[in-house]
Parts: sequence; C-alpha cells; structure tokens
Amino acid sequence: MTQVKICGLTDPDLVRHAAQSGADWIGFVFAEASPRFVTEPAAASLLMQVGPA
Repeated sequence: MTQVKICGLTDPDLVRHAAQSGADWIGFVFAEASPRFVTEPAAASLLMQVGPA
C-alpha cells in the first residue's frame, strides 16, 4: 500500500491541511542549515494542531 509523507512543514495551517488531506506521515526538518528548520519544541507545537494519530 502506498503511503504519503509530507515533510518540511513550518506553518500550522499547512500541518492541519496535510493531516486533513490524508497524509500518513508529517515530517519536520531539524537541520539548522535548512530554510525549513524547526526546533523540537516548535515541531511539538505544530503537531498539537492535529492531535494524536
């Protein structure tokens, strides 16, 4: 079965949209050199937008 992962999200609205659209996985970038970098606390806050899987 094909699964979809959306990675590099930094905006709460996009996190909600990805979850509501059926993404199987939502990923975050923790490499500081990346323009999509988020801290672990920021990623946790973004995940609070969608609740438990």
